[in-house]
Amino acid sequence: MSGYILATSLPVWESSKAVAFDVNVPGRRSRVFIPKKMIREESGKTYVSEWIIQKKMEQLNRDIADAFLRDFFDADQTLDEGPKVIGESLPGVIALFDKAGESIKYPKLRFMVDGIEVKARRAGDRSQNPGCVFLDNGEGFHSPDRQYFGKIDRDGEFTPGKDCIEGVVEMLRALNADPDGTLRDHGKASGACSACGRELTERKSVELGIGPVCRQRWTNQ
Repeated sequence: MSGYILATSLPVWESSKAVAFDVNVPGRRSRVFIPKKMIREESGKTYVSEWIIQKKMEQLNRDIADAFLRDFFDADQTLDEGPKVIGESLPGVIALFDKAGESIKYPKLRFMVDGIEVKARRAGDRSQNPGCVFLDNGEGFHSPDRQYFGKIDRDGEFTPGKDCIEGVVEMLRALNADPDGTLRDHGKASGACSACGRELTERKSVELGIGPVCRQRWTNQ
């Protein structure tokens, strides 16, 4: 499921992080909250991520889910943007960061994806989302240049951010399926360690795409 669907009605409630729609069916009303990061504004119109709409409908009973889609969205008017496959399970990525977390307080990886630097960071134990992995371009949280690509929760479910692109999803799929191979390939392509970012100079490190210390912390090589 990809892209965004046109919202035909205004939300009844709004905060800095979310909006809400009141769905009414005979004898029942339900308020549905949508994170603002799942909303796009285009040419004065509001579009909502198909993925989050589907997720919300799965949480509602049949009558309310049908009314939510029927009364608030026009499925014939869409924006074909964002990653083609989102919301998939990536437990291998969480396991990889957990392994590194045994010896690194704040594990992080970096990759070049379609010319964009993508940094993946594991949240600390005192975070509101301990152990979750967040992906962005490394800019400060309040920087206007920050690009937010998404979050992987402790169950391995990936929620894409507003700036997520297909290349990020493909990289995460590869990292989930073959962590050692993905770190090797990205390190060899960039000439730098995907973990610490240092230039690779020693022959074995160049071949494996990762330095000896990071190799011990992150891989099974």
